[in-house]
Amino acid sequence: MARIGVDIGHVLAWRDREGKDYIRENYPSFPVTEGAVEVLIKMVKRFGAENIFILSTQFPSRQAFAAGIWLERNQILQRTGMLWSNVFICEKGEEKGSIANGLGFTYMIDDSPKTLKFFPEGIELIAFNPISEKMLEYPEVAKRAKIVKSWNEIAEYFKL
Repeated sequence: MARIGVDIGHVLAWRDREGKDYIRENYPSFPVTEGAVEVLIKMVKRFGAENIFILSTQFPSRQAFAAGIWLERNQILQRTGMLWSNVFICEKGEEKGSIANGLGFTYMIDDSPKTLKFFPEGIELIAFNPISEKMLEYPEVAKRAKIVKSWNEIAEYFKL
């Protein structure tokens, strides 16, 4: 059975990498990435709510609070059927890999190759709209990861 982890920033919450929207204090106002809710609903229906997770790196701790506000403000869990017990926030990328491994993830959807490098071999990596230059800095991730540019591509990948 698939167990899928999804990052928040640049994956669920759309942030302008270049402009002022990247300022962390604006986090709660970031829009939901186009197609995310619809595809997560399909994932929950196909794989079960107990197998879909949010796993995000947020530092400092006030950022974790902002992520919670964002999830609540956008009603992500209520709209998709995902479970609060499947939301995990940590401070470092290496923690993310350990949490995913401990929970038995089979897939991780994340935008950051710097973070994806911490996921063990048994977890399939899906790089969501990563910055090309960053992928070049992490060739081991570039070799392992399926690169997608949209939630529609994620739906196609999982045949939803």
